Amino acid sequence: MLKVAEEFVSIQGEGYLTGVPMYFIRLAGCSVACPIKKYCDTDYSFKYEVTAKELYGRALVWFDEVSCDSYALDWVCITGGEPLDQDISELVALLRAFGKKVMIQTSGMRDISFDVDWLVVSPKSDRWQDLKIQKGHELKLVYRNQTPHLMAEMYHWTKFHSYFLQPYEKKTNYNTQETVDMVLHMCNKLGQSWRLTTQLHKSLGVR
Repeated sequence: MLKVAEEFVSIQGEGYLTGVPMYFIRLAGCSVACPIKKYCDTDYSFKYEVTAKELYGRALVWFDEVSCDSYALDWVCITGGEPLDQDISELVALLRAFGKKVMIQTSGMRDISFDVDWLVVSPKSDRWQDLKIQKGHELKLVYRNQTPHLMAEMYHWTKFHSYFLQPYEKKTNYNTQETVDMVLHMCNKLGQSWRLTTQLHKSLGVR
């Protein structure tokens, strides 16, 4: 059984696939010790429990509602909380067998034993050694005044297609300028290809 917080259709608001329409499945619960947990902006509280096949069936209904003859919703984003706290391998296999591309957004603190189409790691630890997942498509780090040395190590010892730095939200305030400054420092001074990402969906006032 899978514990679910919510399901909805919107655009991806962060990272490499910003702007892409997706069906979101937010799973409930997060066992990861996170330094910003008390300021977490995500409601991943438990709402209902379903089997992987039942959740897949619910997804098919959503696909039907938002697709037409000339357009089909291609992407499914499974997020949390921490989605890898639960066994989602069957759900991912069902979705991919149906022709959907699956993105997983995880802290990287849990192992993954199955293939996905886009793997996003958003570390909750500043030490690359703490990550169980050290390679994937995208690493997205929330900037909490980490030192250039810590960020350089994260970049050097992991293998991701893209590296993003995201402003830290604390009680609706963002450290955007500091984040921009650090991206420029990492690129111009250390030669590492970090990029800025924001939370576009929040700026637009959508989910």
